[in-house]
Amino acid sequence: MALLSTQRCIKDETKKCGTRKLSFGSIFAEGKLQDLVIVSAFTDIDFIKKAKNKFNKNKDQRSYGRFAVYLDASASRYYSSDDVRKKLDDLAKSIKSQFNEKSGIYLVNCSALFHSKVIISESASENKITLGSINFTNRAFEQNEEIALSFCWKSKDEKEKRRNEVALKNNLEKYISSLKIEKIPIKKKLGETPSVRSQLLKGSLYYELKEQSSFRFLLNLPDSYLKYRNKKKENDDAFPLTVKTSNAITLEYLLECLKINLPFFEDNPLRKKWKSYAIETCFGFWVPSGYRHCVENDIKKVMTDKLRKMKDLFYNIREHKNEILNVFVEKINIIKSDWKTFIERSGKYDEIWRLQKNDDVLGLGKDWLESILTRINPEEKRYEDFRTRLCKGVGETKVPDVWSDDPASAEDFEKTLCDSIKYYLSTKNKQMKKICSAVNFVLGNDVTNVSDKQVKNAFCKAKFMDDSDAT
Repeated sequence: MALLSTQRCIKDETKKCGTRKLSFGSIFAEGKLQDLVIVSAFTDIDFIKKAKNKFNKNKDQRSYGRFAVYLDASASRYYSSDDVRKKLDDLAKSIKSQFNEKSGIYLVNCSALFHSKVIISESASENKITLGSINFTNRAFEQNEEIALSFCWKSKDEKEKRRNEVALKNNLEKYISSLKIEKIPIKKKLGETPSVRSQLLKGSLYYELKEQSSFRFLLNLPDSYLKYRNKKKENDDAFPLTVKTSNAITLEYLLECLKINLPFFEDNPLRKKWKSYAIETCFGFWVPSGYRHCVENDIKKVMTDKLRKMKDLFYNIREHKNEILNVFVEKINIIKSDWKTFIERSGKYDEIWRLQKNDDVLGLGKDWLESILTRINPEEKRYEDFRTRLCKGVGETKVPDVWSDDPASAEDFEKTLCDSIKYYLSTKNKQMKKICSAVNFVLGNDVTNVSDKQVKNAFCKAKFMDDSDAT
């Protein structure tokens, strides 16, 4: 038995530290390889290819040999990414053609995170088992500090001498053979795996984008002045800061002053429709993979409509540019005058505001308005992504696998999911969210005093797709 480490944290590698060097090559038995089993919570496709090529180049020609890889079903992203699924399917087919019938890539279905890690390597002359903290990825071997135990024995060693190691290998083989697995490529329609984690990882997170600052001229007024304005009792329609939290002049406000009403700033009734397919969690709005196409269709409709309205906005700003600038200067001067009064009344002469001594208000307005026109100009290719993002209004990201390294976050994630579902179940809303309807179908009609455990069980069994959603 030997202790191995990648030795990246060792202060002086020339001194004995009690470990041997852990590297990609050190996990393979010496001699012509006959058997290689990789069990890992995570791996990457390049590492599997690297191990396959190593085995192939040094394979015992007397047999095809076994090359088997066992991965966590959800962490592999096989269910959640079309690209990953295709690459793993292609790799699995390649393994099938080059090794024996017991070879392949297997997905382990586990209600928790499948976090086991072991490599069993066997050649004609040697057996080797590697156990440790290491995930079998390129990053782990090339960047991380990792530690592992290596059990190695020669095939010709006396039976008594290698008895414990052989017993360990046999027990590990029994453990691996008892795992609940699916071999890829999976030809049948991908079904739901029975855990909250796997359901969540298959879906996507959506969040509302905040890009409206492009249409706001930030004033950066000190908090003391904003508090003073909020306490003033008189209603002054001419004063620009009408909202308590306002610290900016908006383009929309200036257009309203000129009685130019543009649909771009109006709320599209379809804008929130996508949320009917989502449920709010602490990480954002979660959408099952089965409803994703519905969400994308709704968002695309809103985006197309908004882009059309943005063109109208661009031409109107350009047409009324001078009028908008005149109102801008007028409103800034009103604030500057009020700021002066505030300073005199409060005695806060040490308060600094960036515009108090700036006389070129018109120049500031021109720069601001030009930056808006440049960004929303439909002919400006540089800002095409910006316009799309602004009009889309919604972003998407993959669900973080917090179960692997942050149990507290995972607990919060599942808790907020349950709370949201229970809330909508209790409202008896006819427009109940699709997710809650699917969970309610599993629970049955009686949802009074339903527990988190019951909600989770129903959530795992729910089928988040139906024919009406596909149209």
